[in-house]
Formats: sequence, structure tokens, C-alpha cells
Amino acid sequence: MRHFIALSLLALVMAMPLHAKGDKPGTIKGILSTGVTSDNGFNIVNVGGYYTFTKRIDVGAKLGLFTDPVTSRGNTYSYTGFSFVASGLFHVNEWISPLPNLDLYGGLDLGLRFWASPDELSNRNTEAVFEPFVGATYYFKKTIGANLELGGGADGTVNARAGLVLKF
Repeated sequence: MRHFIALSLLALVMAMPLHAKGDKPGTIKGILSTGVTSDNGFNIVNVGGYYTFTKRIDVGAKLGLFTDPVTSRGNTYSYTGFSFVASGLFHVNEWISPLPNLDLYGGLDLGLRFWASPDELSNRNTEAVFEPFVGATYYFKKTIGANLELGGGADGTVNARAGLVLKF
């Protein structure tokens, strides 16, 4: 059964239109998103931007404000913090483009997270961010779209973010 599903998906992907669609080099995109993590955390807001180098590659940065729960010695605490990451995207629309206004990509966030924690947890309040992710943006108009990103952090968490993308 798994082989049948895999072959069906492969046939579907191969039947999709194959054309290069991407932003012109020099395009600037702004993002505003929110999301959740698998350990009951919440990305209150993520704000950032990307610069398009080629039709396939964007680079940028994001600032995030988040809250996460942590359990220590039987007590659950909630802490709030912020993150700063550099981000890169690799667009795959040249190979897979199921809809004309859909942009599919993979990416990587690298940076730092900082937070204030209760006294019991003060020994650790900074961590590195290494998070690969996949995403899609559907453009309703030429300059406005909605996106969804799914990623996994180095700490074993799974993140989901959704938001708006604006092209300038």
C-alpha cells in the first residue's frame, strides 16, 4: 500500500506543470506571522524581510517574540523571549509548481533566542537556533500573499507559522 501511495504521489508531481516562476533579483519581501510549537509554545509574532538574489534564492532576517512553557521540579513556568535569526530560502518552483500563484520553498533559520526565566531556571536563558523548514506562499495579488511554514528545531520541537507576505 505504501508503494502505491508513493508511486501515485510521484506521478502527480511529474504531471504538474514544469516552469520557472520566481521573483526578479532585487525583490524585497516583508513577512508578518504567528505560530505554535509542539511543546505548547507560542510564537506571538515574527517580523522580517527577504531580499531575492536569484529566482531560486532569498536571504533575510527575522525577529520573533515568543512564549514557552518549561517544567522544572514538578512546576511549570512560562517565559517570554525574543529571537533573532538569519534566514535563507531555496525556491523549488522550477521543478514543482502545482498552482500558478503558489511559491514552494525550503529554508534554514540560524540565530539566537533570548528569554527571561524564573530564578529556578536562570542558568539557561540563551540558545542557538538551527531550524530547517519547508513553506508555501499563495499570492492573492501580485504583491500580497499568505504563507505557511513547517519546521523542526534542533531541540526536537516542531514549529508551524502562518502569516502575510508583502512584496515591495
